Amino acid sequence: MMKIWRVLLVMILSVSLLAACTGGGGGEADNGGDSSNQTKPQNEQSQQNDSGQHAAEEALFEFAIDTNTSGEITMWSFLIGNPVFNDLLPEFNKVYPNIKVNIVEIEFGEMHDTLQNALAAGTGAPDIALVEEGQFGRYNYGGMLVDLLEEPYNAGRLKELIPDYNFERWHSVDGKHLYGMPWDITPGVTYYRHDIIEQLGFPSEPAEFGEYIQDRDNWIRLGEALKADGRFLLEWRDLPVQWAANQYGYFNSNLEWQRNNDELVSLMETSLRGQQLGLSAELTIYSEEGQQYLEQGKLPIIVLGSFGARELSTWLPEQAGKWRVTRMPLGINGGMGGSSFVIPAQSKNKEAAYAFIEWMNLSEEAWKIFSSERYSIQSGYKHIWEKDWYINSTNSFLGGQRDIEFYSTLADTIRPKRLTRLDSIAYSDIWLPGILTAFDNYTEPRAALQQIEEDIMTVLGPEIEKLRNELSQ
Repeated sequence: MMKIWRVLLVMILSVSLLAACTGGGGGEADNGGDSSNQTKPQNEQSQQNDSGQHAAEEALFEFAIDTNTSGEITMWSFLIGNPVFNDLLPEFNKVYPNIKVNIVEIEFGEMHDTLQNALAAGTGAPDIALVEEGQFGRYNYGGMLVDLLEEPYNAGRLKELIPDYNFERWHSVDGKHLYGMPWDITPGVTYYRHDIIEQLGFPSEPAEFGEYIQDRDNWIRLGEALKADGRFLLEWRDLPVQWAANQYGYFNSNLEWQRNNDELVSLMETSLRGQQLGLSAELTIYSEEGQQYLEQGKLPIIVLGSFGARELSTWLPEQAGKWRVTRMPLGINGGMGGSSFVIPAQSKNKEAAYAFIEWMNLSEEAWKIFSSERYSIQSGYKHIWEKDWYINSTNSFLGGQRDIEFYSTLADTIRPKRLTRLDSIAYSDIWLPGILTAFDNYTEPRAALQQIEEDIMTVLGPEIEKLRNELSQ
């Protein structure tokens, strides 16, 4: 039952990463009589359009698609009840007045399944879809999506604006095609109750506490102190191993297994010590009991993606000012989710679709909405990080901490990884059961990881070879 709950939790977490994060009419782009067919700098175009463009928006680069382009496009989003994309449209239409965007909200699982079916059928897909990281491997092969490195999109020119991990993860498995437009960053971070940590006599300011929990003996020492005070260090016993494994993904560009290395061995050893000492609550904060543990201060340390402050402030408004954020523990630097915008190859409105997703990512006006306290989505673009209004924003729930600036400093520490269609089954059928069995039996970590790798090759070997052959064609 526990394993089933842990697998179901993956879906719950995927939705929460951004929740707290169809062909339309018209044909291909109409260039509005601009014989050059080249996009001009945004501030120059703002003088030529008559629909109230944002003349004050600074032009740091040229948009790939002419702002006179017209058409109607549909975007699928799994952010049910979240109006963030509709909130952007008035600003977008100041720059692209002739593109109408229809946002269609579809439940997370249904949207990703429907998209996969439509792509396979060659019909019925939208012009744009918001795709979550854990689902992206279902679509990043076989030419089902537009390669954004190609003309006229040329998204490769934006590479210097984007952290490596956020640029690379949206590629095909072999790294040759960019099938998703990088959007947000969601670094893993540690949220903690400043008041409880201080009360127990540990360094409690973010920088000092973050440094303290890098050491594995300190981590165990902290857990023992929490336990003695009737609290827990972790939700689940194996979480440090899962956090670290997520840094590597499952397979690299050559489809070689990535989760068998010295770092994971060492973290399993530390986590088995924690299990022996009873430092984990063995529940999720997304359960009713987990919510009660948060309210009661029994789980004063939570590692989440950078959406976590939004989640915690919604659940625990009475604890505003008591929480802080710092680095992940134990030398781990990883992302925890994030999403991308994809354009199906079957779209009849590709240039208008790209105009919208590029504008959303490059526009300062878009990011003023995305990163507002209401949505708290962290930009994946470095030119936005440099804006005073962005880096100087503070979070009252975190005691006035400049959390968005902090999240941005972590992006370049995250290791690039590949996403494949084999990842989901590798996790649910082999990796997670193997890790939990190893913890149940206190199996020697190196032997446990070796056994999992052997099981991966036995169970998935034919599929690995099939995908490898597809990529070589």
